[in-house]
Parts: sequence; C-alpha cells; structure tokens
Amino acid sequence: MAIEQVTLNNNIVTRDKNNTWRLYDAVGPGASKWVLDHTVVTDGLIAAGSIVTSTNGTLVATDSTTGGAITLTLGGADDDICTVQGHSEAFRFASRWPAYYGCKFQLVDPAQTDFFAGWCIKSATLEAGITDGIYLRLVDGSAILSLVLEQDSVETTNEVMTLVAATDYTFELAYDGDFIHAYMNGDLVVSVAATNANFCNDEDLAATFGVMAGEGSANNALLYWSRAIQVQG
Repeated sequence: MAIEQVTLNNNIVTRDKNNTWRLYDAVGPGASKWVLDHTVVTDGLIAAGSIVTSTNGTLVATDSTTGGAITLTLGGADDDICTVQGHSEAFRFASRWPAYYGCKFQLVDPAQTDFFAGWCIKSATLEAGITDGIYLRLVDGSAILSLVLEQDSVETTNEVMTLVAATDYTFELAYDGDFIHAYMNGDLVVSVAATNANFCNDEDLAATFGVMAGEGSANNALLYWSRAIQVQG
C-alpha cells in the first residue's frame, strides 16, 4: 500500500495511490472530517466529535487488538442500542464535492442485528427509521447487507452481500460527483448514479455508525475504525 498527497478543491488530500477513492485525511478550508476509533473514546458514552445515543449500550476500548478497536457493547436485551453520530451534519451532496466513508467492523450475529453506517440525518432515534441518507443497512431477521439511498423517507436499496458472524469486513463508500460507489473488502460491489430519484441532495448529513440487538442477546459490534471525509468547494 502506498499513499500520495494531491490537491482537490484547494484542499490537500492524503489518499491511497492505487485505490484513489480511499481517503485518509484532508486539510484545508473546505475539509470536513469525522473519526470514530479507540483514539476518540474517552468514556463509555463519550466519543470526541460525536454524539453517543444508547439504551443499555456503551463504547468499550478493547485490549490485545493490533492497531486498536472499540466494541459497541449491548446489554443483552432485545432492542438494546448504541449509535454514534458526528456532532454536526457536516456533509452535503448537493454539489460535486468528493466524499468518502469507510469502516472496518465485525458483528456477533448479523442475522439478529440491526446495523447502519454511512451518512444520514442526525437523530436520537435512528432505530425508529431514517428519513434521509446514503448508508449501509442490515435489518434484523436477515444477514443481507444493503446500500440505501434515501430522501424524504423514500428509498432505493441495493444488496451488497450476506454477512457472516465474527468476520472482519471493510466497507467503504466513495462519491465522485456522479456516482456513489460501494466497496467491500476493497472490491467494488455496486455503483449508483447521483441522478437516482432517492439520492439525498437536499439535506446536511452526519457521519454515523450504530448497532441494535434483534434478540435478547449481547449482539455487539467490534469496530476497528471508521472515518468520513468530504472535500468541499
């Protein structure tokens, strides 16, 4: 893996030299960023730059994990939840501003877990339904992961893959101004045009990562890292 620095929209961007859609950092007047990993978790319900919402859920830094990780730990009851959202809705897709969202994670039991990650409208009750966003979703009762484009509670879904328990996955979204591209473990799995009727281009969105138990069990999520970057004009 090699990295390079380039200038995009008068901002300096650090990205993967071969997979140029993968952004690591951005610095400049139009750089919008969000990070969730072990470096920002200072307490079970506190993550710097984010708002944590939970019902019997906490963020727990893990030991003996190379590179570090956190566990979104649930209490063991059905509908226990732990969600983390950026403190502000800092991302917008009304313009052709390049954007990236990535996360590396694993789930205890995908078929009995509600899970969402990506950009969506800021809400303290995401489990009740998301009205606007561009995000990854797993619905309790199925292990099928889907990419969702949603605007004003109307959505377009694209199946990505079926998840397996206790298995690491790296999911990434990249917006190039014309398409949203979804990658799983470095492979392109689906692309959807920004002209899609449900492409969310009329709301400011917050970077999000969350999990909810679909049964009376501690269906936790292990998160190695998550970050979102947009290079605004």
